[in-house]
Amino acid sequence: MKTNIEQQIESTLNSLDAIQRAEISPYFKTRMKGMLTEIQPDPAIFSFRYTIAFATIALILTANTFLLYQRFNQNTSAEKSVQSIGEISEIYHLNSTPVLDYDNQ
Repeated sequence: MKTNIEQQIESTLNSLDAIQRAEISPYFKTRMKGMLTEIQPDPAIFSFRYTIAFATIALILTANTFLLYQRFNQNTSAEKSVQSIGEISEIYHLNSTPVLDYDNQ
């Protein structure tokens, strides 16, 4: 059985001897370079796109930061106004007991 396998290997290797090496045409390299330069985009377009994307992201982050700051200031000013209303009601005795509440007087 080994002889059969060895004969098949030798016949396969001998069949490769008749094959010639493939040759490329003399203009293949220049055509390939031309195709590759057509495929590559202009680097100025990439830098412009990245600049626009970065500016958009920066604008969105700035707007979000500003809105969060405004909301925080609104909450603190609302708390201050509630405190000041409480102070005013104490000054003018608006927190007094109702007139009809005779049981607690």
